[in-house]
Amino acid sequence: MNATRDECLSDGVVVTPGVGLLWHDDPLDPAACYDHNLTTFLLLDSLLDAPTGSESGERDNEAFQALEAKLDLLIQLVTRLLGQQQPLPPEQTVRLAASGIEWQSPTPLPPLGWLELFLEPRLPRALKLPVENRQDELEPGVWRICSRFAFLEEEIRAHLEKWVFRRHRREIAHQRQGRS
Repeated sequence: MNATRDECLSDGVVVTPGVGLLWHDDPLDPAACYDHNLTTFLLLDSLLDAPTGSESGERDNEAFQALEAKLDLLIQLVTRLLGQQQPLPPEQTVRLAASGIEWQSPTPLPPLGWLELFLEPRLPRALKLPVENRQDELEPGVWRICSRFAFLEEEIRAHLEKWVFRRHRREIAHQRQGRS
């Protein structure tokens, strides 16, 4: 089934991050997937929301600062350990919205499956998202895949929308910095 670029991700904000991506066509347990994705978003939020010293108003409480430093170190060690156990797939630029993702594959794919998306290189833990695929061949050996996220729980979809919106804000801020 063909998918034009305009209809692939037509609803909402679209960002173009570099992400690690792995395709699977084996069955996915929805309950385990929900818990895994929720934990992954909580970890992503903790990485993205961690204030620096200047952002936090240079807190006076030394005990709080010491505890925060220990937690930061623990997060770094755990993510390094995870990265050693499962190396990240190569990063590729994609078009990502809360409704789906557009990416390229060297081969055509079945209509149903799931993706592992590694959204943050500092966190070697992927989201596991069931998808429905549409595709068209751009040139020999290059297929444009439009994967629509299917059967996502509302809470997971809300976290994904939040991540996409934050990423969009960062892309705009980066563009503005480049112009000034």
